[in-house]
Amino acid sequence: MLTLLDRAANLYGLPASILRPVRGGHFSRAYSYTRHEKSYIFRITPPNDDINLARMLTVLDWTDFLTEHGAPVPRLVRSQQGSLLEVLEQDDGEYLVVVSE
Repeated sequence: MLTLLDRAANLYGLPASILRPVRGGHFSRAYSYTRHEKSYIFRITPPNDDINLARMLTVLDWTDFLTEHGAPVPRLVRSQQGSLLEVLEQDDGEYLVVVSE
């Protein structure tokens, strides 16, 4: 059976083995990885009262808009399905997966 991390990494065409835990994810699980000489942050946000799907989508849409208009914000990476955000269902709720440069 695949772990949550394996399932999340698969959404972006990554092996979970390249993801390295980083500190400072606040309530999210944060990982880093390097691919094609670029560094990335891979974030998995567990179910909680502060961030839900609608709030996260609002933040990501705004961040993507800023990036497209030249603002110095992290560039978001789309999943293999072309999404800025992926949702993984678990018994305890929805986990939100986001990757940025």
